[in-house]
Amino acid sequence: YMGLQYLQIMNRLLVPFCSPAKLAFVKGTHELASPSPTLAVIVNSKDFEEGGAGFLKKIISPGPIADDLKRGKHVWLYPSLAESGSIRRLLLVPAKVNKKDTAKDKITEAIRKAGEGAIKELKARKLHEATVAFSDKFSATEIGKCINSALSANFDMKRVKEEKSDDSKDSESNGKSVNALNIMLSEECYTNQQETINYWVQLAKATIHSRNLVNQSPSLATPQWIHEQAELITKESKSNNLTLKAIVGEELNEKGYSCIYSVGKGAVSPPRILTLSYNSPKARTPKISLALVGKGVTFDAGGLNLKPSGSIEDMHLDKSGACDVLAAMYCINELQLPINIVGCLALAENAIGKESYKPSDIITSYNGKTVEIVNTDAEGRLCLADALSHISEHFKPDIIIDAATLTGACMVALGRTTAGLFSNNEELAAELIKVSEEVGEPLWRLPILPEHINEIKGRVADLKNCGSRYGGACTAAAFLQEFIVNSTKWAHLDIAGPAMEESSKSKVSLGTGFGTQTMIHYAKLRSYNARGNGEETFAAAGVSKKIEEEQNNKCSGKDKAQLIHIDMH
Repeated sequence: YMGLQYLQIMNRLLVPFCSPAKLAFVKGTHELASPSPTLAVIVNSKDFEEGGAGFLKKIISPGPIADDLKRGKHVWLYPSLAESGSIRRLLLVPAKVNKKDTAKDKITEAIRKAGEGAIKELKARKLHEATVAFSDKFSATEIGKCINSALSANFDMKRVKEEKSDDSKDSESNGKSVNALNIMLSEECYTNQQETINYWVQLAKATIHSRNLVNQSPSLATPQWIHEQAELITKESKSNNLTLKAIVGEELNEKGYSCIYSVGKGAVSPPRILTLSYNSPKARTPKISLALVGKGVTFDAGGLNLKPSGSIEDMHLDKSGACDVLAAMYCINELQLPINIVGCLALAENAIGKESYKPSDIITSYNGKTVEIVNTDAEGRLCLADALSHISEHFKPDIIIDAATLTGACMVALGRTTAGLFSNNEELAAELIKVSEEVGEPLWRLPILPEHINEIKGRVADLKNCGSRYGGACTAAAFLQEFIVNSTKWAHLDIAGPAMEESSKSKVSLGTGFGTQTMIHYAKLRSYNARGNGEETFAAAGVSKKIEEEQNNKCSGKDKAQLIHIDMH
C-alpha cells in the first residue's frame, strides 16, 4: 500500500500543494486503491515568474529543466529508488502563457493544452493510471478545465467500435487510453471546491457520451436505436424529472409533421420527433426557460440527389446535433439544475427507397408554410423546421437553441474548428459567445441578411429548401428562422466543421461531441437568472459576476492532501 517511503517522497515534493505534516487518502468518487507510481504536476506560468515554491523552486532555477518548462516542453524526471519510495516517474507539464497574453481565453487555452498534453504523455508511455497535482496558483475552475481537457483527450474511438467481450478488462489496458486519474487537492480545496471541479468533469463526460452515440455505425445507430438510448437515460434517471415523448412514422404525417416525415419515409427505420422534458422542482417558474433542438439524420445518403464518394463516408455523423442534445439533457438531469428545459431530437435517415421524396415535391410543414424541394440533400433544415415548430407551439420556451451539422458552406467559411452562430437576438448571441469561450467550443457570429431571406423564397411555394451555392450557411439559417415565432429568442449553431474531426488513418471522420458543453454551460448560467423568467440578460441577472467569481475560486491551501478518483471511461 502507501508506506512511509511514499509519504516521505510526497512530503518532499509537494510543498506548494499541501503541508508535509500528513497525507490522507479518502474516498472521492470511488474507493481508492494504492496511488499510482506516476505523478504528474501541472505547473503554472506564475511559478516561473515567482521562482516557484518547495521542490519547484529547486527545479525552476536556471538550468536545462527550467529552460524546457519555460519553452512549454514537458519534462519527465525519474527519482532514484532510494529516495522515491512508490514514485517511479514524475511528469512536469507547464500551462504556459506568455506574459503579454493576459486575456482569459489565452489562459484557458493554455490550461486545456496542459491537460491534453499530460494525457498524451501518459498514453505514449502506456501508463494507465496517474496521480495529478496542481500548482497552488490555479483556481478550482482552472483545475476543472484542465481535467475536462484531459478526459476529452483520453477518448479512444476503438472503444466505441469494439464489441465488449468477456476479456474486456484486458482490452482496457491496451495502452490506448488512461483508465484513472487521482486528483490531489489540498483539504481546503477538496472541501470547498470539489463541486466546481466535479462540474467540469461532468461536462467532459457529457461530451464523451455524445461521442459514443455519434460514432456508432449507421446500420446500428438508426432513428429507432437513438430512440432506445433516450428511453434508457429516462429509465436510469435518479429522479422523476426527466420524461420522454415520441411521435413516430405515420403519426408524424397524420399530425402534420410532413417535412421530417418526407425526409425519412424512404428508410427502413421510421423518422420520429423525440421530446425530453426536464422539469426541476427547484425552478423559480413553471415556464420552459430553454429548449435545445438537435438535427439527427442518422445517415445522410443525400436521398435521390445522391452524395458522391468523398462526401458520403462521414454521413453517419449527421446526427451530431441530436446526440449533443441527448447527452446534454442527460447531464442536466444528473446535475439537477434548477431550470425547466426541453430537448428535442429530430430523427430521420435520408435514404433512397421506393417511398423517397423527390425534387420538385411541395410539402406543407407543421406551421403551415409550403416548401418546394429543390434538392433532397438539403434535408436537415426540413427536419429542424418541423421540430422548431413543434417546440414553439407545444412548449413556448423563452429561448430556443438548435445545433446541426447543417452546411458544408459554414465549414468553408470558418474552417473545421469554429461553428457558425446565427441569432435573432443580440444579447443571446453575446451570451453564447461568452459561454463558448468558457468551455473551449468557439463560435463566430454570421449574419442573416435580407438577401439571404429572399434567396429561399419559393417559386411555386412559400419557401424552397435550398438557395444558390453562395452564402449557403446564411440561407440555411434564414430558412430555419421562418419557423421561429417572432417573440422567441433563437440561436442556430451550424457545427458542421468542428463536429467532425478528420482522421489521418481513415477517410472516415470522427464525431467530436462539439456543442454539448456549450448547451449545458449555458443552461447552468441561465439557471442563475434572478427572476427565472428568461427575460433578463446574463449581466442583469448577475451571471457575468458569477463567472468572474468562479474564475477566482482559489484552490490553494497548505493543509493535508485529499484525492478525487476519476474513472476516465
